[in-house]
Amino acid sequence: IKKMSEKNQLSKSEHLKLSKFCKKFNIFYACTAFDLNSLKFLDKKLKVPFFKIPSGEVTSLDMIDYISKQKKPIIFSTGMSNFKEIKKVKSKLEKFNKNKITILHCISQYPAQIKNVNLNIIDELKRKFKCDIGYSDHTTDEETCISAVAKGATIIEKHVTLSKKMNGPDHKISSTIKEFKILVEKIRKVEKLLGKNKKKFSKEE
Repeated sequence: IKKMSEKNQLSKSEHLKLSKFCKKFNIFYACTAFDLNSLKFLDKKLKVPFFKIPSGEVTSLDMIDYISKQKKPIIFSTGMSNFKEIKKVKSKLEKFNKNKITILHCISQYPAQIKNVNLNIIDELKRKFKCDIGYSDHTTDEETCISAVAKGATIIEKHVTLSKKMNGPDHKISSTIKEFKILVEKIRKVEKLLGKNKKKFSKEE
């Protein structure tokens, strides 16, 4: 796994180039770190607008401690973490600052099978942790993300690729640019369909 990740990772100079490119088009550049030095680089040099903690790093206490002392929004993916572990991490993240935290429901399977997705857990995460809940998708079905939005997910994380035939671990489960555009359009439609939790009558009615 280490050799595979090293082979596919970007250099710091490449991250800087991408960050500058995004700024030209008024796009936030964000990235996930898997070690403390990389995290500091993203924070101090690239000035990422928020911190994203991947599922595999929720027990990396050095990173959790660093993030807790900064004043930026935090997103953390839960993967195979149980409620007790999630509570512990959230508590550590809130130790120094009351930063906005969003917890992502996530299935650590590539691709994730529909029978394992369990989107109803979004309701329980909201109830238990009293914060925004999002969804990190590893399925190959667009209905999963759309359903998550209908369940109240405030963030959708979806892998995107230029081609599903490219080398690397994630390309086969990723959306193409065209598929991603369609997915975003459908999510925006679902958001309109959901409306607000108030009974109201339209002029058309």
